[in-house]
Amino acid sequence: MYNKDFTLEFSRDRKSMSVHLTPKGVANFHYPAGGPTGPTPGQRMFVKGAPEGVLDRCSFVRCNGKKFPMNAALKAEISKHVAAYGTGRDTLRCLALATSDNPPNKDTMDLEESTKFVKYEVSIPLST
Repeated sequence: MYNKDFTLEFSRDRKSMSVHLTPKGVANFHYPAGGPTGPTPGQRMFVKGAPEGVLDRCSFVRCNGKKFPMNAALKAEISKHVAAYGTGRDTLRCLALATSDNPPNKDTMDLEESTKFVKYEVSIPLST
């Protein structure tokens, strides 16, 4: 399972919020000073929010455990289904969920400046 490292709180600009996780057993893993700035092994970041905001930051779609490149046709198809769920008699507010398998290393993220959060939530696979 995972330990929750921190939350990138919801903002109206991003229309999303994120949770950064590290697998149990590596929660205290930090690269030494001057070491790699890449992700800590096994880290994940889950991004949830308004589909129109999350979709724009997705470069892949994850379906049945496989990743496929996001393209305009696929994005339009997903948007069509979201619109259908949000209209009619049984209107539902949809949320999108995306996961980053390689989020930035938490030691390199500026967690005090919320305007920078969106740059940590890019090139993520949308989960279907």
